[in-house]
Amino acid sequence: MTIQHFEKTERLSRVVVHANVAYFSGLTAACRNQDVVGQTQQILAKADALLEQIGSSRAQLLSATIWLRDIKDFDLMNNAWTSWIDRDAPPARATVQAVLGLPDILIEIQFTAAIPACPLGLTRFLTYRGRVCFGTGRRRAGASVEAVAGRYSVDRLRQIG
Repeated sequence: MTIQHFEKTERLSRVVVHANVAYFSGLTAACRNQDVVGQTQQILAKADALLEQIGSSRAQLLSATIWLRDIKDFDLMNNAWTSWIDRDAPPARATVQAVLGLPDILIEIQFTAAIPACPLGLTRFLTYRGRVCFGTGRRRAGASVEAVAGRYSVDRLRQIG
């Protein structure tokens, strides 16, 4: 059983991956002097970067939990959300009003995402330079992993696997 932790701190991992599922910690905006739309856009951009890092995408989102400081911001948040999601594969979602950790945090979003199955029957996660890679778990001497963050060199994977 392989469990991977990404962007670890002393308190949490930003993303934990197990069995082709990625569990995100709650994401908040870095620049919190913006309104709920600006903070939502920052969070969604952060989610895009993390999804790319683990080899997933918006289309593989399974669920999202959204906490709003003030539920009156629901429609404003939804405008940013609706323009961002994959309309053909929207995730399950819940949105609630909550008291958040700091007074300038207007929104926090937590995601769960699937990581697509590997090509050529490859099933094992490896890490290479801090990114998710895929492999069979066996390597020939001198072979290097070139399947970084879901970008596969199929010919090279055939050589490795």
